[in-house]
Amino acid sequence: MNAFILALLVGVAAAQEFAPPIQRFDGIINGQFEPLNLPAGASLLLGSIDTSFACGDRPYGFYADQGNGCRVFHVCNPYLFEDGHIETVQYSFMCGEGTIFDQSELACVEQFAAISCTESFFFYSRNEAFGRIDK
Repeated sequence: MNAFILALLVGVAAAQEFAPPIQRFDGIINGQFEPLNLPAGASLLLGSIDTSFACGDRPYGFYADQGNGCRVFHVCNPYLFEDGHIETVQYSFMCGEGTIFDQSELACVEQFAAISCTESFFFYSRNEAFGRIDK
C-alpha cells in the first residue's frame, strides 16, 4: 500500500514538472482582477462589464445591475461609524449561466421566469423590508 502511494506521489510530481504554467487565458494575464471584483473569467462570460452601478445612499439590500443585463447583482451594506459617518460597501456577484437576477424575487432565476431586467428598478423598494419586524 505504501509503495502505491509513493508511486502515485512521484507520478503527480512528475506530471506537474512537465505541465507548462498557464500564463495567458484568452488575453487575460494571471493575477489581473476582474471589474467589480467578480470571479476570474467573468469578462469572458459577460463580455464588457459595465462598472457604473454604485450603492451611494441606497439602503441595505440586493440590487440588480441593469447595465449588465441583470447577470450581475450587488449587495449594498451601509456601515455607521461612531462619529456618525456612513459608508456603504458594495459587494458584486454574478448569476450562474442561464440565469439573471430577478429583483422581485431577490434571487438569480432562469431567464424565462424572471421579470424583465428593465423593470428591476421598480422593485428596488423590496430592500426596504430588510430588518423590519412584522407585527
